[in-house]
Amino acid sequence: MPAAGSGQLTVAGSHGGQVGIGLPGSPQTRPDTYPDGTVMYTDPNATTDVAVHTSHSGVVSALVILKNAGAATEYRFPLNLPQGSSAVPTDDGGITIFDKAGQTVGSFAPPWATDANGEPVKTSYRSDGGDLVQTIQVDESTTYPVIADPAWWDTVKDIGGGMVEDTWNSMKCGAALGAAFVPGTKAYKLIKAAGGIKKILTVLASVDTKKGALSALGSGGSSLFGIKAIKKACFDDLQ
Repeated sequence: MPAAGSGQLTVAGSHGGQVGIGLPGSPQTRPDTYPDGTVMYTDPNATTDVAVHTSHSGVVSALVILKNAGAATEYRFPLNLPQGSSAVPTDDGGITIFDKAGQTVGSFAPPWATDANGEPVKTSYRSDGGDLVQTIQVDESTTYPVIADPAWWDTVKDIGGGMVEDTWNSMKCGAALGAAFVPGTKAYKLIKAAGGIKKILTVLASVDTKKGALSALGSGGSSLFGIKAIKKACFDDLQ
């Protein structure tokens, strides 16, 4: 994991080489690790945050969180590939990396993006000068924050399951909290009163009902439940 949101994530492959994936975050951010192992690079003054997650099956996801309409809609992930490698688009919209002998090193799954209401947002990849470029097509109906995900699979990993549901729920909630965590706002004060973003995600990782979440978070959690975007992302998947 890099030391800042603009650094390079390095993946050691089973093929013996390494793949470097540059992140499009802010150089001012520092890593903060969350209960499910997700590492987030957040900057209250930036329109975009970045997170990295490694699943149990070895899938490495670099999630880009577009916090508001001022966020860019194109993100570059500089690739540091083994010498002689090439990045080839696939029919399903993904990218496969081949080594100089034509063997598969790994692949980026077809991209996806979704808004705060769980609605899909059109997105696509292209390979440009050694960079993986993801374009996200927001429109007037898009509700922020938007999460987009370039996911890397090592060639020998099991890619059938994709991202686990727990990771997705945690990222949705973390994105909504991060987007609302702006000093001076009502949401900022409520998140602080509930113990901060990390405390909220830790609590939600240990409960499976709305009643349990509200009880564990206390009055601060009850107030957060009244903020539509946070309620949708953090509480609506609970029973």
